[in-house]
Amino acid sequence: MKVCLVWPECAMSNGEWHHKPITAFWIAATEEEARKFFVDKLSEAHLEEFEKACKDENYLDGWYRGHRDYDVLLERDKDGTVRFGVTNNPPNDSSLRFLVTQDVSRVDLGFAVYPYSGMWNGRSPFKKLEAEITSPGELKDLL
Repeated sequence: MKVCLVWPECAMSNGEWHHKPITAFWIAATEEEARKFFVDKLSEAHLEEFEKACKDENYLDGWYRGHRDYDVLLERDKDGTVRFGVTNNPPNDSSLRFLVTQDVSRVDLGFAVYPYSGMWNGRSPFKKLEAEITSPGELKDLL
């Protein structure tokens, strides 16, 4: 699995913002990895979306996978905070994306463009962190 980004004080889970802030990671995982490590932690709604995305790679025109060619304008401050500016594409592969807390207590299926989206108005909470992991248990050692 590839850790692409980190969100140091993530209070969002399953579309709600009232959770206790905790470090979370934006992870690209294959279907096999997701079934092994994440499926049992998904909400019913996210599990349904996961199954649809696994059955049809083009489900929602590929939004759950990173194989679309997104051209997102971003730049990063010295501390890694995302801002608008230079071209930076999300990983271009067929992996599924998950927002996973460091203690693996919360796992959300996510749109491939979520951290790169204009919804953040240039203030994305994600910071660059690239690492390869073989299990979510390794997240505790990344920071």
